[in-house]
Amino acid sequence: MARHILQRHADFRRLFLGNSVSLLGSSVTTVALPLAAVLTLHASSIYMGLLGAAALLPHFLLGLPAGVWVDRLPYRRLLVTADIAQLLLIGSIPVAAAFGVLTLVQLLIVALLAGVANLFETVAAQSFTPALVPREELLPANNALTLTLAAVGSVLDVSL
Repeated sequence: MARHILQRHADFRRLFLGNSVSLLGSSVTTVALPLAAVLTLHASSIYMGLLGAAALLPHFLLGLPAGVWVDRLPYRRLLVTADIAQLLLIGSIPVAAAFGVLTLVQLLIVALLAGVANLFETVAAQSFTPALVPREELLPANNALTLTLAAVGSVLDVSL
């Protein structure tokens, strides 16, 4: 059924593919950010805990209001903006490392802001789906998005 939805609804197919690539990038970042902190900056265990908390803090603080805010914005533009923001934020890490100016504070800020962008992107993708597929195909569409999340997570688990 998921294949049928992807074949029939070009806009949902674009959302699905974009969401899949974004999820893969976010999953790699979940591993790469702490790894950069440990290997490059020799971060302590306390700092590693702070880094993990910074990535999750936006979900706890902004999770409920994010749904209200997302509903007032154009979904497609928000999805693209969130992806670009994450690209620039995460991309700043290797650039800063290459110039020898990477700091623990920068990693904390990147984790926090990338968490905000990820939250808004997730909410926007979930909110956008009903606008792209008919009501009777909403369950298979949501299943396809959830399956991608599970597949990306399992690929990352296997690679570790």
